[in-house]
Amino acid sequence: MDMPYANTQALREIRKQRELTQPALAEAAEVGYFHLRNVENGSQQASVEVFHRLANVLDVEPTTIMMQEQKEATQ
Repeated sequence: MDMPYANTQALREIRKQRELTQPALAEAAEVGYFHLRNVENGSQQASVEVFHRLANVLDVEPTTIMMQEQKEATQ
């Protein structure tokens, strides 16, 4: 199975709605800050486990912040 891409717009918007900075979300989800930053800007993929951690902190379903195809992730 391919690693999913972030729905970068949804990830960023939900993070901001929750009034979380990238460093705060990364710490709460136990994910490296630079990894989260790169996932959020679409330059790096994340594992399903990372999406589950982020979704748990953001209180959303993982599918809300992930896409299966890169072209969808960069729109």
